[in-house]
Amino acid sequence: MRNDFAPLEACPEVFDKYAKELGQNNVVFQDLLAWEEWAYDQLAKPVVGVIVTIPLTSKICHFRDTDARYTASKKFSPNVWFARQNLRNTCGTVALLHLLNNINEKVALSEGSILEQMRKKTLRASPAERGALIEKTDHIKDLHTTFESQGQSSVRMDDVDNMCHYITFVIVDGELYELDGTLKYPVNHGETAPKDLLNRVEEIVQGTLFALEPDNLNCAAIVASIKHGSEE
Repeated sequence: MRNDFAPLEACPEVFDKYAKELGQNNVVFQDLLAWEEWAYDQLAKPVVGVIVTIPLTSKICHFRDTDARYTASKKFSPNVWFARQNLRNTCGTVALLHLLNNINEKVALSEGSILEQMRKKTLRASPAERGALIEKTDHIKDLHTTFESQGQSSVRMDDVDNMCHYITFVIVDGELYELDGTLKYPVNHGETAPKDLLNRVEEIVQGTLFALEPDNLNCAAIVASIKHGSEE
């Protein structure tokens, strides 16, 4: 089984298909066209999470290594499903699993699906144990391989170091978490109402992370919403 993966393209269609293969039936993914209210109004509701790509520049990495929000984030709800990323360039897969496993009460799962099996196996597991399970699960690695080649552009292995990194934002127990498998812990951004999710993520991504790199616009945001009344 190969371990030299290419990144996923930041494309809603790719995440839609990937999530369905994992076994969910009622989450829809959409591009966020802008960090503005008119763009939020166009999204299907309710919004339950956001997957964002960020450039891991030296400035952003230094900020996340030193800012108190990131270094003092060891305390988090036991209900947060968080896994370490062990395989290079699989941040898209880990971000998707972070999203789906933290909105589990809202997600309709196919019986016996890989996502259902993973939840049962990792309910009380540590982030390291969850990361190890992802690393050892050939089905997940096969799916990543399938979807890394889909999207609107092809990714060459010699380009991957220039790609952006996927992180996930979800609300668990009333608090907004930033989930990144390359960090040691989930990052708790404080109490957040579901209706304020997009505005809070905007503050963090645009107001903090991208304020460090104002000339770097290589960012995409994919919004996850629950699709009602059309479960298969």
